[in-house]
Amino acid sequence: MDERQRQIREQAGLDESKVNEELIDFLRKWGTPILLIIALASVAYAANAHFKQRANDKMEEAFAELAAAAGSQTPSPESLRRLAEDYDGVRAVGVLARLTAADIHLATLRTGLKPGASPKPDGSHDAGDLVTPDERALYLTQARELYQKVVELSSGKPGRDTLHLNGLYGLAAVEECAGSFDRAREIYGMLAGVAERAGFAAHAGLARKRLGDLESLANAPALLSQSQLPALPTPPAPPVPTPPAGPEVPPAAPAPEPTTPPAPPPSV
Repeated sequence: MDERQRQIREQAGLDESKVNEELIDFLRKWGTPILLIIALASVAYAANAHFKQRANDKMEEAFAELAAAAGSQTPSPESLRRLAEDYDGVRAVGVLARLTAADIHLATLRTGLKPGASPKPDGSHDAGDLVTPDERALYLTQARELYQKVVELSSGKPGRDTLHLNGLYGLAAVEECAGSFDRAREIYGMLAGVAERAGFAAHAGLARKRLGDLESLANAPALLSQSQLPALPTPPAPPVPTPPAGPEVPPAAPAPEPTTPPAPPPSV
């Protein structure tokens, strides 16, 4: 029994020694590459975590700037355009900024007032607040470009169906303002198809209703501004009232004529 136990211990020692030698040989051969791989994996993990944090920080910064620019009392379309260019590719910030800027231009086209214009206490506006024909043409071009970009950036993108529909709505409204009713019909037809495929039945019905209303809009009489209206004729001056006639006054009696006294009789 003792001999068998001794042989077992010796065999176990030999096996352990063999394993140790194999481990040492393995480490000598592959230790450096393994350590290098582990180091590279650690660096890659740290870099990935760093870039994710930077991306999250940039996303929060982008949405904060968008909220500040769009939520101001008089949002600037130019500021929103620059913000869209700075944060293009950061979630939907670029699309939202362009959509907000385009909506401001569309409101200008509909009201005829420049962005940020406010009425006086009596409801009138300064002449500088009114949009000139050249400015109107510029706002039309800018609104059309912004809405078109929104449509392109949101087309076929998951989670951006509502942005895509809003872009099409705005683009059709711009064509209505421009008097391009054939182009507006085309866009509303496209909008109805997109809404149906996305499961927005209400929007599809609204687009078709708008299609039916375009004929009456195309034939609607033009609204003229005060400056385009003919001048009103000057009313005649009112007659000067005459005082009422009083009671008749009898004419004054003529003064009595002086009489010559008779001559005295001659003396005798």
